Amino acid sequence: MLSIENLSVTIRRPGRQVAALSGVSFAVRPGEVVGLVGESGGGKSMVARAVVGLLPGGSHATGRVRFGDSDVLRMDDAALAAHRGRGVAICFQNPRGALSPTRTIGKQLVDRLATHQDMSGDRAREAARELFEAVGIRSPQRRLDAYAHELSGGMAQRVMISLATGCAPELLIADEPTTGLDVTLTREILRQFRHAADTDGRGVLLISHDLASIAEVCDRVVVLYAGTVVESGPAAQVLREPAHPYTRALLRSVPDVGGRPVVATPGAMPLLTEAPRNCPFV
Repeated sequence: MLSIENLSVTIRRPGRQVAALSGVSFAVRPGEVVGLVGESGGGKSMVARAVVGLLPGGSHATGRVRFGDSDVLRMDDAALAAHRGRGVAICFQNPRGALSPTRTIGKQLVDRLATHQDMSGDRAREAARELFEAVGIRSPQRRLDAYAHELSGGMAQRVMISLATGCAPELLIADEPTTGLDVTLTREILRQFRHAADTDGRGVLLISHDLASIAEVCDRVVVLYAGTVVESGPAAQVLREPAHPYTRALLRSVPDVGGRPVVATPGAMPLLTEAPRNCPFV
C-alpha cells in the first residue's frame, strides 16, 4: 500500500540547510498497523507530511513515496486532491485544534461523507451516527449536534477518528493520537486503530514518542532518530530484544507504576543542519 524508499527531505533556511529526513525507508501493507516512534523533533510528522504531499515551503525531497502505483512526491495538484482523504487520511495530534469551533461535529462529519463518499441528507447523517457509535461515542445521535468545546479529550479524539475513517481511506495516519489521555483511554483509542486494520483492511501508521504503549497494537515498529531510521522489525521482537541503544533508551524512559526508576534518554539529538554521514546516535 505505502512504500517509502530512501526518502530524504532538506529544508532551506537563511544561510543553512536543515536535513529533516535522511534515507528513510519502510512500508505499510493493507490490514497492517505500523508504529513510527521517536522523540519530538526526530522527523516523525515530516514523514506524515510527505505521505500526504504537504511538505513545508522551501523543502526539497528525494527518494520515493509510493502509494499504490503512484509517487506522491511527483503528483500534480489534482492527483494530490484525490489522494488526500480517499487515499490517506490523518488524525491530528491536537483534535480540538483540528475541529471547527463554530460548526457542530455532526455537520463536519456529514461534509466529509458528502465529499468523499457522495452521501447527503438523512443517509449521510445516519452514516455519521454509525461512525460515532463504532468508535464508542455514547448517545451518538445527541453528540451529532455538539460543538468541539463540549467534548472531553477522549471524545474529541474519537471524533477525529470518525472524521478520518469517514473519508474511507486506504491508509490511516494517526499523529500522537493518545497525547494527554489517561491509560484507559489510551488503550481504547489504540484498539480503534487496530480494529480499523483488522475489520476494514486499512493500513495504519501510528506516530508516537511512546514505544511501549503503541507496540501492543502494532505489527511492526520503525524507530526514527534525528531523521534517520535506526531500527525496525516486528513489534514484539523490538520490545523484547531492542537492538539499538536508542530503542533501549526509549523503553527505559517509560514511566512504571511499579516504582521502577525512569531513566531519561541521555544526551540530545544532533542539530539537523546537515545529513548525517553515519549513525547520528552517539
